[in-house]
Amino acid sequence: TEPEAKNILDDCNLPAYKFEYNIINTPGYYIIVNKNKANDIRDELRKRPDWTDSIFPDIDKGDYYIITVTEQAIQDKNFLEILEKNNIKLEKFVWCRAQFGEHPMSGISKERADELKSELEMNKKVFLVQFETIFS
Repeated sequence: TEPEAKNILDDCNLPAYKFEYNIINTPGYYIIVNKNKANDIRDELRKRPDWTDSIFPDIDKGDYYIITVTEQAIQDKNFLEILEKNNIKLEKFVWCRAQFGEHPMSGISKERADELKSELEMNKKVFLVQFETIFS
């Protein structure tokens, strides 16, 4: 949720950096699938003539995968029936974009970015952390 995202990011220990973020209001949707059932679920979904795979890869979280789904899919009766049959809940997530510094050249080091990524991804509510380099 948006409040959870704000709390997680506000708790980051980054006193040496100017750190800003914004929550992107376009929600995303996902399902959580046990690894031992993931292929069966994917195969069942792909059999649907109107199924569209998400552009994002599955996110490996140990014993399970987080699979993002398209907004089109959440309105598909067949998709919802597959979820119900397999006792899988459809969940919503928020996107969050964080920026370090006031301009692109005032970012953080690769080492610190890797530490922060590891720290954030240990939180079960954080699915994926990606850093990008911005050149001006």
